[in-house]
Amino acid sequence: MTWDDTLNLARQLTGELNGTDYIGLEFHNVDYTAPFNQFGLNLTDPETGDVLITEQPEVQSYFELMQSFFDIPGIDYDALAENECKFCQNEAAMSIGWHGMFTWGWDEPSELDMVDIAPLPVWSEYPDNGPYLLSYPIMISSYSEHQDEAFQILAQYVSEENQKKMAETVSAGPTTTYPDVLESFAAKHPFYEGKNIPAIFALEPAIGEQRQSKKWDGYVDIYGSLEELATTNIDVPTLLRELKEKAEGEIKDKQAQDN
Repeated sequence: MTWDDTLNLARQLTGELNGTDYIGLEFHNVDYTAPFNQFGLNLTDPETGDVLITEQPEVQSYFELMQSFFDIPGIDYDALAENECKFCQNEAAMSIGWHGMFTWGWDEPSELDMVDIAPLPVWSEYPDNGPYLLSYPIMISSYSEHQDEAFQILAQYVSEENQKKMAETVSAGPTTTYPDVLESFAAKHPFYEGKNIPAIFALEPAIGEQRQSKKWDGYVDIYGSLEELATTNIDVPTLLRELKEKAEGEIKDKQAQDN
């Protein structure tokens, strides 16, 4: 399904029934990053810090998507912020969540009998793209007196055998792409029994730019802008222009301090 397909379905599934308000779609833990991360964009130039968001049609597409989501009658930005998992309370039909969503908050596997996993919605221009992969580095200190021993521990951690054990119980996301590890994902977790596990790995992670721009990208508050988009009458072009101007000012101030 594309994001447009998903929103159309969400509109049909949002409404009141027998005194309970239901929504067709939520972003689990109000994490709205998944659609944007499928682009793998740099928000700024890694060399100069120039803000690029008004030159990238994907950024506008993302904000237009989120505006369409928040415009669905019954979708309330503030209410979602206060109740981060309506899906867990059987008040949302679909939830965009992380791969370990079934690992907590449920007492018995039977609570998930009517729940299954589908591939993440995609952009029609990028039908195979999933979000880019994030990483958490594990490093050995240069001050360590036991660097060789520490390296042996890390080597064991990323070994196929250990990664398979972690994947089987969903104790952590696999850090490798061994086929056997991916095929074993959640195999020993009862809450995933009978679920469409391959859907988790159906898309290829977005690659993104060769040179990342993390030093300056943090000044472009994409997700912080969503509240204004959802709770005011601001239009997307104006929001983008104001977001760019604010980020440019903060980046110039930081560059001046560094010089």
